[in-house]
Amino acid sequence: MAIRLHQMNMRRFYYLPLVGPSSLLCAEILSEGLAHQPDGYEIEVAFLGAVLGLPGKAGRSSAITRTLDRLTRFGLARHHPAQSLYRVRLAWPPLTRRQLTRLPPALAALHPAS
Repeated sequence: MAIRLHQMNMRRFYYLPLVGPSSLLCAEILSEGLAHQPDGYEIEVAFLGAVLGLPGKAGRSSAITRTLDRLTRFGLARHHPAQSLYRVRLAWPPLTRRQLTRLPPALAALHPAS
C-alpha cells in the first residue's frame, strides 16, 4: 500500500526515527498551539507530559524534559532557560548527511537525497 504525504509532513516523517515518537508528537502539539496563538502561549510542562502519555513529574530527568531536550538537540526547538521559554520551529530543516545515514535502510531509500 502506498501512502502520499504532504511535502511539509515528509520532513517530519523522516525525522520520526531520529527524534522518536514522543518528541515528534510534542512538536506537533506545540506547533498546533502556535497556529491558534501565533504570538506564543504558556503550557505547563507537567501537563504537556501528561498529554503525551509520558510518566512522572516534570523534573530534570523526567521523560518530558528528555523529550524537549531531543527537540533542542536536533535544532527543532530552542530553550531559553532564563525566561522559562521554548521556541519551536514550524518549518523543519532538511536532514543532514549524518542524519540520513541513521535512517532505517527502507526509509533512507525513499529519501530524495538517496
